[in-house]
Amino acid sequence: MMKLTEKKIYIENSIEKVLLPFKFEKEFFRVGKVSTWLFSRETSVKQTIEIMDDGMRINMRFYTNIQMDKIYVGELVLKNSIENLQQVYLGYAYDSEDDFGNIVSRFSDIMVEFGFKELERLSIPKPNEFIIKKEYFFRLKERKEDAVNEFYKKYDNDSSQEQLKIIVNLIESLRGRETEEIIEKLIDLSAIYGEWIISMFGGRWLERENDFVVCDVGPDKSVRIVLRDVFWHFSKKYRINYNKLCERHGKNNYIYNILKG
Repeated sequence: MMKLTEKKIYIENSIEKVLLPFKFEKEFFRVGKVSTWLFSRETSVKQTIEIMDDGMRINMRFYTNIQMDKIYVGELVLKNSIENLQQVYLGYAYDSEDDFGNIVSRFSDIMVEFGFKELERLSIPKPNEFIIKKEYFFRLKERKEDAVNEFYKKYDNDSSQEQLKIIVNLIESLRGRETEEIIEKLIDLSAIYGEWIISMFGGRWLERENDFVVCDVGPDKSVRIVLRDVFWHFSKKYRINYNKLCERHGKNNYIYNILKG
């Protein structure tokens, strides 16, 4: 098994050398078994290339803080071509140091051939979409306790499935209003959704340099950027779905809550 220090050398030699001349800044963090390298730069928006490694698979994705698209580069890209890009979540498996090095080297090529152009495409706002600003994460942290307490005063006796349905309905009820009017409510609902995730699948809140997330979710210790989940659902770019969350983070909880009602 490769050591993290060895992986960092490959990332440094293949990825950093390509990105740093383009004014990308690097951030590294590790949650559970998942190591993440974030390379971000500020243009008219914030552009990010993310490398994720869980010890068995490695993946790369491109995104910005305005358009809600997220482009994953996974196994299909590596086996076929950049033109056949599809959103792939599991990444590309490796069995040896050579495999890891080859994948990282291929990622470097993909960034040059595809990634920079894709980031520019994702930097053009679509109608009615808005930037998820860094300050929203600070406000999420500040407002979390009050928002959660207020919600559970009303809905503590509801089943977990019904609670999520209420959260989703509240998000959708905000559509059609002016964006600035509903930002605070979306932030509050993100706090409530995050606490629901923790109560359902386990986890804890984690403050990182640029955001505030729920980490250690489920048996694979996943990270959920709950503010983004809520904003994406509001923008119809992602659907918060009870069954899919249970499949993703723990079927035992799903079965338990069906029995519970």
